[in-house]
Amino acid sequence: MRGIKAIGLLLVVVLASGLCGCGEVIEAIEPTLLFRGVELSLGVSEQDVLPILGEDYTCVETDSCAGLGKDRLYTYPSARLYFFESESGETSLTSISYTDDGVLTADGLYIGCQAEQVLALRGEPTEQGADYLIYRAQTSQLRFTLRDGRVTGIALMAAQE
Repeated sequence: MRGIKAIGLLLVVVLASGLCGCGEVIEAIEPTLLFRGVELSLGVSEQDVLPILGEDYTCVETDSCAGLGKDRLYTYPSARLYFFESESGETSLTSISYTDDGVLTADGLYIGCQAEQVLALRGEPTEQGADYLIYRAQTSQLRFTLRDGRVTGIALMAAQE
């Protein structure tokens, strides 16, 4: 019986240590941004989302700065979507940014809203400065750029170390 209790206690300790790291709570669910009624998260393939979003975009393609594939920027009237294509041809969304107040996040935030609205809906940010609020998840970060207490930019991108 004592062995079973010891194993149970060990399991609890292991699970608890996986839920937090050095006192920092890590969000279990990666953030998404809503664009044209479609929830977009990092890593989704170009082939899965472009047909749904429409064809009113311009596209610029360049060699990846690392020389390991291609980068493509799709500019829509209200947002920019960045995709990476590996040498094997697989594509993944690496960044989304809103460019005007014509789009809302899934929880109703938009360019032009007050910073207080972001804090009320999203809670305390992982990182905060005079001109930004950052909400980090395991592999991504949601960034709200601020000027004079108003949101001037919203972007979802890979987490920076």
